[in-house]
Amino acid sequence: MIDSTYDYEVGEKTGAIPYRVYSVPRQDRIIDGETAERLGLSVTSSILAAEGRRAIVLLGGPAKPDMISLDSAGKLWLTEVKGTFKGTALSRAGLLRSVIGNPDDPRAQLPDPLTGKVKVWENSPEWLRRSGADVLRNLKAMEEAAADQSAKSAVRELMLRYAEAVSAGFEPTSHMTEMFQVGSSSIGESLPYLDASPALHAYCAEVEPERITQVEVESPE
Repeated sequence: MIDSTYDYEVGEKTGAIPYRVYSVPRQDRIIDGETAERLGLSVTSSILAAEGRRAIVLLGGPAKPDMISLDSAGKLWLTEVKGTFKGTALSRAGLLRSVIGNPDDPRAQLPDPLTGKVKVWENSPEWLRRSGADVLRNLKAMEEAAADQSAKSAVRELMLRYAEAVSAGFEPTSHMTEMFQVGSSSIGESLPYLDASPALHAYCAEVEPERITQVEVESPE
């Protein structure tokens, strides 16, 4: 495993984000029709569980985190997962989205007058504010459907932490964010290390992730 930092600079704003790269074995052959995204979610979920995360919930969908969880201290984590194949650079994995402007959010960007759209970084406060109420409804339904009291309590705690983040407008102190890129590898090919692209610098300056992790999944022979 490689532990390092990813240094970014946008105007006068600079930062150094903890950055790690490692490989994990894949024991079975890729299932027919399995997508890179599904593989990425599966691998990321396993890694987070091994690190002690709990109440791990997969969400996904427009303006929602791919995954949310709690750490051992009860802190809310929002995880973005980019499942890619072979030599895809993270900076080209769709970090910036073009979406319809949000007139209900007074802090949101003004939309383009011709298209009515704005460009929003995934897991930025503006991105997350678009779906806060919807995510809380999803979590409430999960709590009601939970099979036992332990599971209900875990989802309830996660829901309370998420509600606090919604109330705070997803300001950085209300939660932690992180980025995973999970890619399949084959002989002679590997995931490119993070590049010094303007897009990735801008993403880091806006979202301020706590860490970035690249995981290379070794293909079975």
